[in-house]
Amino acid sequence: MEESETLELKETTAQLKASLKSISAILNKHQKGELYFGIDDKTGKAKGQEVSDKTLRSVGEVISQKIEPRIYGGLTIERIKKEEVSERRNELLAEMFHQIHFVERWGRGISLILSKESETGFKEVGRQFIVKFKRKPPTFETTQKTTQKILALIKENPRITRHELAKTLGISPDGVKYHLNNLKKEGILKRIGGRKEGYWKIIK
Repeated sequence: MEESETLELKETTAQLKASLKSISAILNKHQKGELYFGIDDKTGKAKGQEVSDKTLRSVGEVISQKIEPRIYGGLTIERIKKEEVSERRNELLAEMFHQIHFVERWGRGISLILSKESETGFKEVGRQFIVKFKRKPPTFETTQKTTQKILALIKENPRITRHELAKTLGISPDGVKYHLNNLKKEGILKRIGGRKEGYWKIIK
């Protein structure tokens, strides 16, 4: 076995620090590579090394935490979506959520999201895992119901504010503004006076 541009050999895990520099250079140039411990880097002969599970976990954690973007031994977004595999990024938090039943089952999150929103997009940037949901345009029925509720609230209290409408309806102030502007354009609603002392008047 010989070292190459995509293969790095180290005698022991004590050389982990130097290994990180080497594997980082390999990933930057080739986007993939292999790192072996227990191999003489000069002769390429196996020397062997006894390691515990703790040591293996430690090596994996150090490598994943020190290299950006994070790497996960072939764990890609496509594999997550198709094969429903998962990787816990924070063991302590994951176990805590599991103990208090905030987590139903490992690896279920992505499949649950896709079962509800099949066109959801996923993106990984460094340590950030981004989920993108496509905004659904409001249906005519939904818009009509919201408009009717706004008019009913204004009828009860002509001096009601946009923020009060938003809080009562459970939508954003910008959402309320959108509906109010439409009502004004259609000649159904008119604002009389300023923002503080004014009031709404239903014209028809």
